[in-house]
Amino acid sequence: MLVGQILPVSAEQSRTKHDIELISGAQNAVDLNTETSSRAVAGSDGAIWLKLNLGHVCCVNQIAWYMSNSERRRSWTCTETECICQGDGCNGFSLTFNIVGQPPDGLPSRSNCKYGNTAKIQRVMGADTIVVFEMTIEGLNIYIHDDFEKTLK
Repeated sequence: MLVGQILPVSAEQSRTKHDIELISGAQNAVDLNTETSSRAVAGSDGAIWLKLNLGHVCCVNQIAWYMSNSERRRSWTCTETECICQGDGCNGFSLTFNIVGQPPDGLPSRSNCKYGNTAKIQRVMGADTIVVFEMTIEGLNIYIHDDFEKTLK
């Protein structure tokens, strides 16, 4: 695990290829093992996606997608307002990173990362599957407590 790496508490996907969770389930995208993979195919609405729940608000500066040989296939670098993709095949995917639920009060402005607790990667063109051997999320864990503002400075 990398310094600054944030581990999602759960992962889900539109539908698991061949409905075999053990082999192709969403949890394989975040199990820290590039020998396993998640394989998402179209759900009942026709969309193909993988969603990562971080469990709490984090300030993320990068989300990276790895293949079986630990090669980084593509990554999204985040600023305060957006996450921009670099790498192979970026035009085939969209990334939404945001806060689901009530955002905490008093989050300071930070130019080098984006606040959120949920990342969703969706296939927008190309093949009919999303195959992920590992996703990593790097940034700051944000925990709300009495000295919250002191933690972020």
